[in-house]
Amino acid sequence: MNGIIELRRMRAEQSAVRDVDRLLELAKPLILSGAISRAGSEAWDIYEQSLVAALEVADDELALTCLTRLSDKFPQSGRVHALRGMLLEATQDPQEALTFYKEVLEVEPTNVIIRKRQITFEKSLGRLVEAVAHLVQYLDVYYTDGDAWAELGDLYTSLHHFDRAIFSWSEALILKPHDHDTHASYADALYAQWLSNSDPLVLHTALKSYLRSLELSDDNLRSVCGIKMCCDHILRSKIYAPDSHKPRTASTQTNNKSVDLVTHAKVKELSLMSLKWLLKAERHQDSHREDQRISSLLRRLTGSQSVTVR
Repeated sequence: MNGIIELRRMRAEQSAVRDVDRLLELAKPLILSGAISRAGSEAWDIYEQSLVAALEVADDELALTCLTRLSDKFPQSGRVHALRGMLLEATQDPQEALTFYKEVLEVEPTNVIIRKRQITFEKSLGRLVEAVAHLVQYLDVYYTDGDAWAELGDLYTSLHHFDRAIFSWSEALILKPHDHDTHASYADALYAQWLSNSDPLVLHTALKSYLRSLELSDDNLRSVCGIKMCCDHILRSKIYAPDSHKPRTASTQTNNKSVDLVTHAKVKELSLMSLKWLLKAERHQDSHREDQRISSLLRRLTGSQSVTVR
């Protein structure tokens, strides 16, 4: 009984992710001996918990045992279908799992669990075009899923479809306006767009998105790096508002929307502030590896061969 209680605690705390071996040490004897029946209705949670853990350690026999018990009890369950797909992914040719997902979705086109599993597996296989197509189909129905829009933005960025990535991230921002990672990812897509088309005005939009991300999370190295890179490129391109005038407005080639350009003085100030922040971050790194990563980044940003902070 103590094993059942500990397995329940591991599910509640999600500690099984960190200690799969301990989970199986508790669950496998219960399952193989039949003692799992003492768990009552909780047994089905243990079967699912154990199946996922068994797949992680390649215990295919235990995984199949758990799946068989679950399938007998819940033959039409979407969760059980997803678990069957995971077992096929682990033990069969990838096409077997993809065919299974396709067949389930032909019967149940709104099965969210299977659709998401299908997309995740396609991404793991590097089939990004197919993953995009299926994610678009999903969003046609569940268009208020901000995480799905963010995932689509990532996929489009990986495929270098930056216009579509920017659109996807803008949709994610509507649904998650206070998420700093979403603002930073939107800015990343804009910055990538600038790298491909050299439209300097896009950088002002990217800069503002990085600033908003930093405003929402002030311990945000990613956005500080983005601010530094945007500012330096803006200063080189000389596309900014004069210090003595109101912000200048221009249109971007990316989305044809007007953008209030940041003044020259403000861009210089932000560039200096972000560099100071990065230097400070370097001083406080606990890990040597992280220290080297920050130093490398600073060398790229400053154009220096070495950066030393005393």
